[in-house]
Amino acid sequence: MTAAYTEVLSFLKTSHDEFQVLAEEIKFNGSDTLHRSCVSLYGSILELTTSFVILTDKGLLTGASVLVRSILEAYVDLENLTRDKSYLRDMEVSFAAEWLKILNEAAHGKNPYLGKLSEVPDLAEAIQKWEKKKAELESQGGRALRHLEKFQKANLENEYRSVYNDLCSKAHNNLRALFDRHSEMGEDDFSITYYKIPEEADNALTVGIVTEILMRATLTLHSYFDSSVLNRVKTRRQELDKLRGD
Repeated sequence: MTAAYTEVLSFLKTSHDEFQVLAEEIKFNGSDTLHRSCVSLYGSILELTTSFVILTDKGLLTGASVLVRSILEAYVDLENLTRDKSYLRDMEVSFAAEWLKILNEAAHGKNPYLGKLSEVPDLAEAIQKWEKKKAELESQGGRALRHLEKFQKANLENEYRSVYNDLCSKAHNNLRALFDRHSEMGEDDFSITYYKIPEEADNALTVGIVTEILMRATLTLHSYFDSSVLNRVKTRRQELDKLRGD
């Protein structure tokens, strides 16, 4: 028997609260970039989950779905970092590439939103610095990965081609998303509505996804750092499986 939507949402809330406390038991090296990145990604998953719950409680599925996409992306990065430390180089290449986009745009001097940055005296030097850093990382095998490649590395390609595809549709405001959000079929014609009350099935799907991601991410992090409270997390995993009838 499938667990009711309200039961899973309640489980998500209590799990989040417990996991936030349990995170304090994780011992990691604060000077290690890999360690810091892992615990930071998990922190983002926790915080985004709170935001998701707030919007879901208010029936604002449009905003909630966008958060689910970010939660899933953070989980994919966490999985890859804990499986292969070289993934950190890939993330660093992406980081450098993004900085170069901004700095090069500022160097053109035509973007009013980057006016202050355009006036920085050593802007050209900063660009050279980031280009050198990016080249060094790429010479070591790092590269900016596409989203599909990230999901493939985490053995989540099926999720990319289904769940992630749907979440991206909702985030990008394409015709499919606009129709789902605002169109209602009457007897003879469509009507447009704002703040449509979401179907319980839609809420149940997104709540189920976030609950599963939070559970997997928590297990991954506590396992990676061999946490002293890992068994408590495993107990929550068993409780969720029982709740859903798995």
